[in-house]
Amino acid sequence: MKIRVYILIIGLLASCVSAKKYKALEANHAGLQTEYQLSQKGLTSSQNVIADLYNDRDSLSSIVYKQTLRVKELEHTVNDQEQKIGSSIVEVQTLTTEVSRLTKWVDDLSQTCKTNAEIMRRTMDDLNTQQLKVLNLSLALQRFDSMQISSVKRAKKQLSEEKIRRSLEKVGFVFY
Repeated sequence: MKIRVYILIIGLLASCVSAKKYKALEANHAGLQTEYQLSQKGLTSSQNVIADLYNDRDSLSSIVYKQTLRVKELEHTVNDQEQKIGSSIVEVQTLTTEVSRLTKWVDDLSQTCKTNAEIMRRTMDDLNTQQLKVLNLSLALQRFDSMQISSVKRAKKQLSEEKIRRSLEKVGFVFY
């Protein structure tokens, strides 16, 4: 046991330090403790900043995801609109072709109508000319008829019934 006591005394003597050294170590420890507390506060604040950054990252990721969906939706809408524009262009071209065809048809009909109108005008002129000829012939016949009537009246005065009967008998008429 003696050995143990000697070892204990030597250990105690070896562990003893001077007051000056102790105070320096204590001041160093207090400085380290303050530095540790500041580091802990810095670590806590850094962890809070990191947590805020993670939250911001998550919210930004959510926003980016929503915006990506919106962009895809807009691209789909743009594609639909482009298809509608393409079909509208085709429809406009078709309608333009149809309008051109109908315009040509109307022009042809207009030309045909002009030709028919000219033919009808000529026909009406010819009919008017023919009507004038018929009217002239009718007037001529009326004059001729009136001349025949007057000739017959004159001839009747000159011919007697007896002479007329003889003439007709010569021709072949028989009177009873």
